[in-house]
Amino acid sequence: ECHLWRLPDELLFDIVNLLDTDSLRRLSQVSKLLQGFLGRRYLAAVGFKFPIAGWLDLNEAVCEALPVWRRISFRTVHTLWFTSSQVLTRQQLGVMCTFFDSLEDTQAVHRVHMHLYIDPTSISPIFGSLLASIQRSGCSELHASTHSVSCGSIRIPCKVHSFPSGLASLTSLNVSSPIFFFPHTIRFTLSMLQTVPLASLRLNNTGLNPVQWAALLRKVNLPRLTELEVDQSCPLRALTAFLIAHQAVCKLTISHYGIPTLPMQWTTRRPTLHSLRELVGSVASVLGFLKSVTLSGNFQSLRIKFPPYYPGENVFPSILSCAEYLPHLPSLEIAMPTITSLDELAAFVAFPINDRRIVPARHLTLRGTHPVLSTLDVLDIIVGP
Repeated sequence: ECHLWRLPDELLFDIVNLLDTDSLRRLSQVSKLLQGFLGRRYLAAVGFKFPIAGWLDLNEAVCEALPVWRRISFRTVHTLWFTSSQVLTRQQLGVMCTFFDSLEDTQAVHRVHMHLYIDPTSISPIFGSLLASIQRSGCSELHASTHSVSCGSIRIPCKVHSFPSGLASLTSLNVSSPIFFFPHTIRFTLSMLQTVPLASLRLNNTGLNPVQWAALLRKVNLPRLTELEVDQSCPLRALTAFLIAHQAVCKLTISHYGIPTLPMQWTTRRPTLHSLRELVGSVASVLGFLKSVTLSGNFQSLRIKFPPYYPGENVFPSILSCAEYLPHLPSLEIAMPTITSLDELAAFVAFPINDRRIVPARHLTLRGTHPVLSTLDVLDIIVGP
């Protein structure tokens, strides 16, 4: 029996109050008795907040508490949201890696969100191991983004070696960063894009150029994929070939990141995409895509999106040009940019008076106008007298 437990509780509490957080953490690992006695005190001392309604919010300051929480009061989490600052260390990444390793094949964390406020080039190779640990834990959704705009050194390797995948339960991958294509993570990324049953894949703000995009898409094999998002720098020929090979894809989003590629000039008939039912993107990217392919009668919805602060220039002629490629379009949705005055709105929607084209969509939706501008006068500007 530990002689420490012979002390009165009051004296134990006085001793505990004199310990710093690191000593509390180490002492809680000595025995199960000390673990139960000190574990919650340590979690409170570092500011660890227990999950609320299945949501666990973390930062690098409390991530070292994860193993302690795992031992004393762990329960299934629907969403784990991790946000780091610029002081994220290798040791903290290692602790998170150990935590997810302890959850292997348990599916105890359904969704993981990671937002890193650091330059991707400064992340140690252990980050690749962390991603693999998250996948092996049985996570079904992984979302990752970085605040940095640095693209670092990106190279798509010619050969991909197998990567231990554990339980293949990941169905959704959302990446908004070049970080998944750096040397310490590219092996994991490519292996995952060939072995995991993803139904939803979103790759934007990747930093990939058209040649790298083409090389990447040639290596992807996702027969269950139904939703795809790519940068507008993704070459249309490679994108079309990918969609032809992945007939289950019914929704395509082309993000505003990168530089739009030019439409393809086919010497034969444009390829027909029979499975695509929804297309989302900017006017330029959507128009370029529609000039390069033919959409079947199964197509249902076109969504035009603008960056939040789009230059006050008229784009409706281009929208009408998009609609010309879809004469039987059931639904057209236009997500308006931030507009703060009637003058900006008038400049945005005005088009030459001699343009007699019409929108063939049976349902037209405009989203994102400021509530102050949602008046009959505004509607008169948009739809005319």
